[in-house]
Amino acid sequence: MDVDTGYEFFNCNLTKSASSILGFYNEEVYSDTQAGREALLNHIMEEHRLGGVEIDACDLHRVRDRILYEDPLSANELMEYGIILERDIY
Repeated sequence: MDVDTGYEFFNCNLTKSASSILGFYNEEVYSDTQAGREALLNHIMEEHRLGGVEIDACDLHRVRDRILYEDPLSANELMEYGIILERDIY
C-alpha cells in the first residue's frame, strides 16, 4: 500500500479558546504537492485575515516560504493559535 504525506491545519476560534482547536472541525488534508501546499497556505492566510491565527507581519513571508518550499511544519513556530500537523494519506 502506498502512503503519501499530507498536512492538516487546525486553529482556534476567534475567542482563542483551546477547546476550539479540535480535529472534528477540520476535514481537509492537503497533499504534499505544490497545489496542496498552496491550498494550505491560502487556508492559513484566510484564517489570519479573519483573526483566527496570529502571525507577525514581519514573519508572513517566512511562513509562506516554509509552507511552499521547505518543511511546512517549521511554520508552526511563527504562528499563534494555529498548528500544522503531518499525517499519512493512504
